[in-house]
Amino acid sequence: MHRLLIAFMVVSFIYGQISMAQEESRSIYSATFDMQVPPASVADSPGPLSLVYNPADVSWDDSFQALYLHQENLDGAGGEGSMDIFSAGRGSADGLMLKFPSWGLGMQWIRFGEENSRADYLKYTLAMPLLREGRWFSLGWAVEVLDPTRTNEGMSVDFMTGVVIRPYRYLSFGAAGRNLGRAKLAGFQSHRIMDLAVALRPWFPDPERITLAADLRLVEDAPDPQLRFSASASLVDGLSLFGNLDLDGNFGIGLGVNLLRMGLGGFVNTTRHNDSTRFADLVLTASVSSDNRPGFIIQTGKTAEIVIDDGLVLDHSTSWSLFGTMLSLHDVIAAVHRASRDERVDSLLIRLRNHELRWTDVQELREAVFAFQKTGKKVYFHLEQADNTSYYLAVMGDGVFLAPEAIFAVVGPVVDALFLGGTLDLVGAKVEYQRVGKYKLAPEQLTQRKPSEAKLELMNSLSDQYSKELLSAISAGRKKDLSQVEALIDQGLMHAEDAKKAGLIDDVVDFDEIEKPVGRLLNHPMYSIRNYARQSWHRNRWGNLPVVVVLHASGTIGSGGGLTQGMNANLVAGLLEALSKSSQVDAVVLRVDSPGGSGFASDLIWRKVLRLKQKKPVIVSMGPMAASGGYYISCGADAILANPATITGSIGVFSTFVDLSNLYEKLQIGHAVVKRGKIADFSSTFRGRTEEEKALIQKYVETFYQQFIGKVAKGRGMKVEEIDKIGQGRVWTGSQAKQRGLVDELGGLYAAVMLAKSKIGLEPQEDALVVHLPRPKLSLAGLLRDLGLDTQSENHLLSRSLLHVEKILELVSLSTDPALAMLPFIFTVH
Repeated sequence: MHRLLIAFMVVSFIYGQISMAQEESRSIYSATFDMQVPPASVADSPGPLSLVYNPADVSWDDSFQALYLHQENLDGAGGEGSMDIFSAGRGSADGLMLKFPSWGLGMQWIRFGEENSRADYLKYTLAMPLLREGRWFSLGWAVEVLDPTRTNEGMSVDFMTGVVIRPYRYLSFGAAGRNLGRAKLAGFQSHRIMDLAVALRPWFPDPERITLAADLRLVEDAPDPQLRFSASASLVDGLSLFGNLDLDGNFGIGLGVNLLRMGLGGFVNTTRHNDSTRFADLVLTASVSSDNRPGFIIQTGKTAEIVIDDGLVLDHSTSWSLFGTMLSLHDVIAAVHRASRDERVDSLLIRLRNHELRWTDVQELREAVFAFQKTGKKVYFHLEQADNTSYYLAVMGDGVFLAPEAIFAVVGPVVDALFLGGTLDLVGAKVEYQRVGKYKLAPEQLTQRKPSEAKLELMNSLSDQYSKELLSAISAGRKKDLSQVEALIDQGLMHAEDAKKAGLIDDVVDFDEIEKPVGRLLNHPMYSIRNYARQSWHRNRWGNLPVVVVLHASGTIGSGGGLTQGMNANLVAGLLEALSKSSQVDAVVLRVDSPGGSGFASDLIWRKVLRLKQKKPVIVSMGPMAASGGYYISCGADAILANPATITGSIGVFSTFVDLSNLYEKLQIGHAVVKRGKIADFSSTFRGRTEEEKALIQKYVETFYQQFIGKVAKGRGMKVEEIDKIGQGRVWTGSQAKQRGLVDELGGLYAAVMLAKSKIGLEPQEDALVVHLPRPKLSLAGLLRDLGLDTQSENHLLSRSLLHVEKILELVSLSTDPALAMLPFIFTVH
């Protein structure tokens, strides 16, 4: 209601600018000192036309558009009833309208021929938005400068303001106040004008195909208002018809042809004069746009080219860049799906170089590429190096190419873990723990020098699953028996030519020479669409789009202090609470990538997920890892999606306490305690836990575990006994978790967004606004990266070791929490 009140006040203000009781003077100029332009409406003046009709329309999209117009006046007598055509004199005009993201700039050169050449002038327009609310309300203004070209008369300044209100997809209201400064030109002064308009979009064949509008013009000191109707229709992509008609019988009709980013058009305006209809004006237009629009496809058989390198953002929270938005994995996946529907594209070329893709990232890409191939289109890959993950993706292609100096290093998956028990013994540190669950073995990495049998069982299970995925993919992609694939992998490293001889790749070629081999496989020359994933597409829709929020919950779950700089539970819970209250959000996808952490913090997020689910759909998309606490915060959602290689499950609880008394003694550090309570200092690092304290902690951990499995059972619609059987801290891959009922579907973030759309009644092809939260923030690491001063080590072995240490330190920092829901061991897969 408050928005409608604001809109009413704005329209009232514009209308109040119209002053009456001014002398009427006829001139050779149009009512608004504008050249003739194609018909549009104050309620719908797309792109550069907003500079002439309504400056509020300039804010709706973020693309760059340029429109060139040429007008020829065909009837020297002019037309008396026309609203915006020359009223006398044969002449011509040229205009250039530029619409930048959220502002516009225009120039018109109006000429009247030799007999009226002193009336020639230039008109400059600068339009900018003042206020915008979503896609339903916009307020804008424009300053206009009139500059005579054949006289010494000074420039005259005028103003325009407008508002557009689009409460629904099929309805738009507009109002614009014109000539508010009453500019003068060649002795003639303009009259203030108020334009009011309403536009409709019928639901057939779809709301964006046909637009009907009615504009009412109120001119000061004029006896009667002027009413004009306009319409545009695009029944076939690339071809549009448009026209206008007023009550005096003046009308115009035009045709536009669009070629995705370029367009041509023509418009003929007629007038009624002495009971006859005469041609008044001819307007020719040419346009270009930075985004693609539905249009005629001139050339098909093109190859969409996508580059995946270390600049690709895998974690959306790190996508801030000094030089603009960085390309994310989700952008690439969306581009692959878009290419499957793009009539220009018959093939996809994906270039992999120096990438950081993880197993689950590759699986999300494979899902998109497979959907692309199902349309009958081809996919080719070029690798600068072939390792496990890059080849796992590329092997599904219709052609795999390797750089000449590359090494084929597909040697099978490795699961490794670090154990610091001996190191802590050396320094005099001791870690104590209580746990529930046979496989809840996280503290072992701080107490043991090698893995226990249970931990080895888990590591073998994961290694087997990853190996099965890789070998099956190679077998299917290269059409080889599994035994052949295993033998080739066991050979070790290969040069590119050896990999070609073994049938593991199709050819050895530099990327600069890729056109010829790809062209041979396509049976036609290769025509590239470069940077395909960065191309944008115009969204011609009124009103607010349905909103799907992707809330990223990444890292070790804590309360925002200490060494746990991953997932701040208070921040995530606050965002979930805000989303539940927001009327603008229709569905939420919780993107989880976490090994778990604090049980208290996990429970806080879980409760907010349940509250949110009562008001709108909540879908969980599991990334590389959603284990223990990561599963805890997921289990209450409407649906859970995971990739086949996602590390999930680990339903169990433990606690850790650190005894550094021996270390303190070696360092001669003293300590004094004054307490009021028998176990007030039970978490102290200056002593070990007593048996009584251990029993109390064990009881608490067991109680928390029962609550954990009870919540999972309720969320998954299963029995507590079933969850306990597959719980016990046991880690599962996404595929294994689906078989056991812990996951609903296998799929990535794109699939989760599509499911969220279906939950709010949208078809797959219907638009929705996908918003990622939290917003990327300025960071020193990001700034150094943009300046080419990235300090990240390029030694991947060292990086993995440092990652182990970092995660173990996070575990130590959580030791004061009596209930930890965390992955049973810290490991990497490569």
